[in-house]
Amino acid sequence: MWTLKVDLEKHAATLTCDDGNGNVVFTKRIEYTDFPIAEVKLYHSDGTILLPSEY
Repeated sequence: MWTLKVDLEKHAATLTCDDGNGNVVFTKRIEYTDFPIAEVKLYHSDGTILLPSEY
């Protein structure tokens, strides 16, 4: 599962990937973003990226 958490006031974000069991396998600090949503989660399954409602 990929999670993008955005600090809307600072226009910065953190992108995190975990294995679905809460074990973080990747994290990246993003210095600047204009992404308008505070948090978005995406799932990756069998080569396809899915929204939570599609998983």
